[in-house]
Amino acid sequence: MNSAWHNIAWLLRRETMEHRRLLYAPAILGGVVIGLNLIMLAIGLINHTHTSIRIQFESGSVLNALALNLNTLDPGEMADLGQAIALLLLAVLLLFLLAFGAATLNYALGCLFEERRDRSILFWKSLPTTDGQSVAAKALIAMLALPVLYTVAALITGWVTIGTYLLLLLGSGASAAQLLAETHLGATTALTLAALPIYILTIAPVTGWMMLCSAVSRRHPMLMAILVPALFAVLGALGLPNPVWHLLVGQILPTGYTAALSSLGHAGGFQHALALLYRPLATLDLWLGLVFAVACLVGATVYRHRCTTLV
Repeated sequence: MNSAWHNIAWLLRRETMEHRRLLYAPAILGGVVIGLNLIMLAIGLINHTHTSIRIQFESGSVLNALALNLNTLDPGEMADLGQAIALLLLAVLLLFLLAFGAATLNYALGCLFEERRDRSILFWKSLPTTDGQSVAAKALIAMLALPVLYTVAALITGWVTIGTYLLLLLGSGASAAQLLAETHLGATTALTLAALPIYILTIAPVTGWMMLCSAVSRRHPMLMAILVPALFAVLGALGLPNPVWHLLVGQILPTGYTAALSSLGHAGGFQHALALLYRPLATLDLWLGLVFAVACLVGATVYRHRCTTLV
């Protein structure tokens, strides 16, 4: 057992060395977002140095001002300002979610296909590792490492971005405690971290399916990964049962997370949001999805053992 975990750890190092750009992408994306925000802030300060600036709450343009005495705002306007600042974090999270989807798609569809195409699989099979260990290492990268990296990078980027705005707003006379209370930044961050294990479980079926397509497909794994769920979607449109479509696509969107976020300001607060977030654990769909993911990984392992080339 220790030898198996040692081999998997070694294979994980191999994956990180082969896909460095994939793992560095969250930090690069975060740096770009922070840099663009700093540039926009600098331009805003330069353009409005000698200009009268006001906040228009009716039109929804809440962050039109960077030099403003916020002590004159009533509680309702302060709440609107807090919500606008909180939207910055949600926008960053959405951006990183899209980037994570693209990175996972690229890695999961190529991790087993590329080594057959360039025949490097022959070298890796000559090493004292099993096909199961190789597939397990790749699955850990796709299902664990990438979600954690992108989530942490998104939160750090969001906090740094919001911090630049908060410093300017606080310098204008705003109350730090009141602003933080209205934005729910702490609760949103905690909820995002709490949602990570659930989201990893819910995306396991589609990640496993893409890895199976990567192992089985001879030419275009992406085409295979899309066409089969699309076929089940057509069957569903005809009124026939389509469990595969639901397992692969229906659980990708973080609907439980958005519902939990929307409940933060209501009765029950954070505890109620957590209950909504972890509700999928009590559903059969989640566990069927995990069984499907394991079956896909087993299939990928068996096919990798039998086939070493695309021919």
